[in-house]
Amino acid sequence: MISLQVAGRFSYPFKLCTSVVNPRNTNAAIFGQLNIHPNEALTLFTGLRFLKDEVDVQLSRVANTHNNSYVGDGALISDRDVNGLKNSGSHTKLIGKAGVQYRLSNSVSGYISFSKGFKGAAFNTSFKFDSHLFLTEEPVDPEQSDSYELGLRSLLWDQRLQLNATLHHTSFEGLHLTVRDLENNRNVLGSIPRVISKGLEIDFLARLSDSFSFQGGVGYLDARYEDFSNANCYSRQTVEQGCQSLVGGNVQDLSGHRLAQAPEWKIVLGGKYLFGDQYNQYLQVNWRVQSETHLDSAGSPEAIQAGYGVVDVSIGAASKRYSGRLFVENLFDKQYVSGTTINGNAGGDLVMHVLPRDFKRHFGAEVKFHF
Repeated sequence: MISLQVAGRFSYPFKLCTSVVNPRNTNAAIFGQLNIHPNEALTLFTGLRFLKDEVDVQLSRVANTHNNSYVGDGALISDRDVNGLKNSGSHTKLIGKAGVQYRLSNSVSGYISFSKGFKGAAFNTSFKFDSHLFLTEEPVDPEQSDSYELGLRSLLWDQRLQLNATLHHTSFEGLHLTVRDLENNRNVLGSIPRVISKGLEIDFLARLSDSFSFQGGVGYLDARYEDFSNANCYSRQTVEQGCQSLVGGNVQDLSGHRLAQAPEWKIVLGGKYLFGDQYNQYLQVNWRVQSETHLDSAGSPEAIQAGYGVVDVSIGAASKRYSGRLFVENLFDKQYVSGTTINGNAGGDLVMHVLPRDFKRHFGAEVKFHF
């Protein structure tokens, strides 16, 4: 048995703003997928996509940077006056996927696949289009990836246990990343030559009885910069700590370092107990844990979030027309931060924490109406 699908797509979102930035992106693609079933247990699949991506932008901006008058003399550090600057980029690419799926039994199947990804070129639309920090001439080159997956999907224990596992490995070339330019106190977009992300994910859902279910997942991730020899320095980084002063800005070598916002371990466990016949009342408890992670792409030691665990509890009821719940998030008041923002010299090199909604224990109620 052979199945074939072919389709095409063309998109032309045009945005003409009254502001100083006028970006435009055009993307056209034709794609198709072929599935071959040599027998009832085996499936061979492949897909191709041919695309053309165009982007252009016009920028007019006046931006001046001064010393912070509270910690400095308020003098002008730099000015970036841009009037009607234009730039554009165009790329064509053939990407696709291929793989094999095999059904080991009626309740267990496995697969192996390979896919190529592509993200089009991009601009720094907040400031001018020149090279600075780790950037090449804009537009920033497209991002490309090669991904491998080995997976297992199963429905066991008289269909009361769903268990899935995925082993994955992805290599990125030209990974897009926004970083903080501390010298000019601005965010800039750049491209990292090579990044490797690999790991294992396991998730499950177990229905232990008609009224109680238990679910969760475990994820291990090793995501590192393989080649990032001209990364930006972090605030107050010294030569002894690896910061080098080059034309265009201060840089460091982060090759081999973990990516920001990529903890090595993540665990989520939850239980749900149903009680009552008329309104489907329930009690639910979730526990989410993650290991230590860097919050700053430049690797600042002041931007490390230690590992933590958070417990959320909710009790609720539902009918066909209405549902509601009472909840407590961060039951044990475990304080943590989800990100950092670092000002440059003009801002006094301050490190500011980004606080999530459940930074502290809080209570709430939710009611929904279904029509």
